[in-house]
Parts: sequence; structure tokens; C-alpha cells
Amino acid sequence: MWLEATKRDVVDDSQRIFWKRITSKTGVPIEAIAFIFDALTLARKYIAEELGQPEDRRRRCSAPELCHSFVRLAEDTFGAEYIYALNSWGLETSEKLGQVIYELVRWGLVRRQYPDEQSDFDGQFRFSTVSPGQNGRTEFHYPTDRLPKVIDPYRFSLRMALLVITVVAVLLGVLVRSK
Repeated sequence: MWLEATKRDVVDDSQRIFWKRITSKTGVPIEAIAFIFDALTLARKYIAEELGQPEDRRRRCSAPELCHSFVRLAEDTFGAEYIYALNSWGLETSEKLGQVIYELVRWGLVRRQYPDEQSDFDGQFRFSTVSPGQNGRTEFHYPTDRLPKVIDPYRFSLRMALLVITVVAVLLGVLVRSK
């Protein structure tokens, strides 16, 4: 599976609209999306270290490798509370992680290589025996400033449509005047 995150940059207010749309489609908070992108970067780093090669954004990363990096990053970030953190974000199973990854694929934010399937994530991990808030904490924060900088396709399409209409109107005006 080729999972490739796009260029990272600071998320500003104009980006928040796009990421809000992504979070509503995936059902997980923006912190979880940022965490997934960092886990993807970490997975490629681990693979490069194992192979003794430099890190490469285009390096192939399988679903099991991503799941392993995802859980390892959660353990390193949240310590003993990592299961609670993942559950609070709705990422208690590898199947849910696969659903989010493939939604990111559909939005063009992550790439995959055929014949990889969403089902490759099935059965990698399951933390659903613990409910969020059982440890006394209900929110786990994670930095979102490294999310990829994106162009919202809906806003971009509207702007392009207005630009095309304006150009056509100007050209038609020039043609009408020249006759």
C-alpha cells in the first residue's frame, strides 16, 4: 500500500472549513486526523530504518505497518492512557482506522496502491473493551498544525466557475462590441 501524505503546513482558518468537512465524513476529530498523518510518517521512518535507507515520502506502507506505528505512536504520546485516547477519538479498532484512511484516500489526501483494500486493516487491533472517560479524562488533545495544507475542492470549484463565467462574459462583450 502506498500511503503518501501531502506537504505539511500550518492549518489556518481557511483550512479549518475543509478539515471540518473531513472530520464530519470520517466521524473522528481533527486531532485524530493529525495523529493518523503523524503515524503514517512514523511508519515510513520505521520502514526506512529497518531497510537502512533514507526516509522516503513515497515509500510503501502496508496496513499492518501503519497499524503498528499508529499504536506505537499512541503509546509514546499518551503513555498508559493511549487506549482511552484512541477510544475518545473513535479509533478503537483497526477497522475504523481503515475506514478513516480510505476516506482520506477518496479525498486525495492519502494514496494507495492497488490491489490494497480497506479490509487489509481488519483484525490488526481492537481496544473496544474500554469506554472513553473510564479513566476520568474525556478529551485528549493532539497538535493539528502539521496537517497537510489543502485546497478545498468545493471552494476551488466555485471560484473557478466564477472565473470562467467572468472570462466568457468579457470575451462575449468584446466580440459584441467588435461587430
